[in-house]
Amino acid sequence: MIFLYKRNLQTATAIASPDISPISEVANLYDTRLSTYALFAPAGNTVSISIPFDEALQFDTIGIGGHSFGEGTTISINGGEAFPVPRRHAVINVGADSQTDINILITDPTLIARIPRYIGRLEIGEGYKTPDISAQIKLDNVSNSEAILSASRQSYGYRKAPYARSSFQFPYITTDERRVMGEFFQYVDVFVPFFVGMDEDCIEVFDNYVILEETQTLSFQLSEALHYTSSITVSEVF
Repeated sequence: MIFLYKRNLQTATAIASPDISPISEVANLYDTRLSTYALFAPAGNTVSISIPFDEALQFDTIGIGGHSFGEGTTISINGGEAFPVPRRHAVINVGADSQTDINILITDPTLIARIPRYIGRLEIGEGYKTPDISAQIKLDNVSNSEAILSASRQSYGYRKAPYARSSFQFPYITTDERRVMGEFFQYVDVFVPFFVGMDEDCIEVFDNYVILEETQTLSFQLSEALHYTSSITVSEVF
């Protein structure tokens, strides 16, 4: 998995795109809320986004959440390699780089001119490649509502937004990987949102940001084979 956790888009001096729809705003890409998105209506099958920074930005990962691009879509940075973009949600390692001007080009072979495509959330920054995870991934759909029963067993309640939750097991962690995982945990704590990107042979679990809300303690167990095991639980936030 890749966790895009050092998110730097909001430090940009501006963000612009010639392909933004007249009824939308490219600044919506800054907004992490699920209810907002940037709508693009390009003349061809590409969408370009320009992001300047005051100082050179170190980055290695791009995240595109809640998008509507089609099968075969690719993304490239500053004219470099074109990386495949998974449907709905993508966290892509594009290689370590440092730039003051970042030009993103998204190519969608299924895109017809002036037919809109949207992006819910865009991020650029530094990612953390986790140790390999166990195939036993736990997926929960969690109700956030509150139930109230009267003395006569009448049911009332406060309906709140449901959310997704997932638990991951790490069966083999080296000493160096334990140190890096600890640094990641200290950075995000239990409240800093980050993107989750799964490996190519895994399903995509989240379209949105997650936090380590229920991982108050990051524990490592030393096995008899002198490697570590650990686990984390992540919860969806909007």
